[in-house]
Amino acid sequence: MNKLQYALAVALTALSAQSAEGQSIFQGKKGPTNFQLDERVSFSRNEQSVDALANTLILKYWDNGKWIFVNIPYRFIETPNGSNDGLGDVSVGAGPRILKILKCFHT
Repeated sequence: MNKLQYALAVALTALSAQSAEGQSIFQGKKGPTNFQLDERVSFSRNEQSVDALANTLILKYWDNGKWIFVNIPYRFIETPNGSNDGLGDVSVGAGPRILKILKCFHT
């Protein structure tokens, strides 16, 4: 991974950083709109000089009666023998906000 890619990953993380109200996709506090963008970036390097950059983008929608999310993962891996990147499996979830009655999640 070159310095430009490192700089881009750091810049995207810094520009998209916001106050987080929850610990996971299952817990959270609704923001001022029904839509929420959740971006998670991680980087690792192991002993064999394999670099891995993971960027997960989660688009969320929730209102009084339902919730929907779309999870879009992207991975970039660089080894001494080459590199590869691409999107992972996109996942979609939806359901009713039954737990709001219990006042324990998605308040």
